[in-house]
Amino acid sequence: MTSSNSAAEKVVYVDTKQAALTTNTLPVEHAHPVKTWHRYWARMLDILFFTMVIQIIAALIPAYQPGLWMGLLENVIILILYIPVEALLMSGIGTTCGKWLFNIVVRRTGDDGKLTYVEALMRGYTVIWRGLGLSIPFINLLCLLNAQYDLRAKGTTSWDQDRFLVMHERMGWLRKMASVLLVIGYVCLWFGDFYIRISHI
Repeated sequence: MTSSNSAAEKVVYVDTKQAALTTNTLPVEHAHPVKTWHRYWARMLDILFFTMVIQIIAALIPAYQPGLWMGLLENVIILILYIPVEALLMSGIGTTCGKWLFNIVVRRTGDDGKLTYVEALMRGYTVIWRGLGLSIPFINLLCLLNAQYDLRAKGTTSWDQDRFLVMHERMGWLRKMASVLLVIGYVCLWFGDFYIRISHI
């Protein structure tokens, strides 16, 4: 690239095998292997933010009693309720808090346009079913392992293949620091919540 237009270059890290699905993605030399953990933690943080809002509302209900089994049911309900909110964000501003933090961009293949509300809705529900197993213990682990295998082997997932392009842009040091702190906070909150629910059995 000449010096006159080098400043306009935007290097985007994309799923390498997915890049072949569309004709107007960046050249192969700009490609980067898929970042499975970035995708996982971006979604987990999105769900965490939404869960915190729901739990604040639930805490205002006098009859609400946290417990292990109630927690399992809550996880399923929260996932189902979250997807319409995610679809609204994806079709509106084109990203979510977690995806913005990890600099992940999801676009339609072919025209690189934002997902429509229906597309984002269907993609989201497919993710929580095929990718997260509705957070049902053991089933979710199998789903996560299967999704990771697809990403490693095919460069895409069953819900993105031939439909959507997932791009990973470069993360600056501020985003890296923030993401590490939030992931640590997520893990601490998870163990704290689990301990509280176990104590109510």
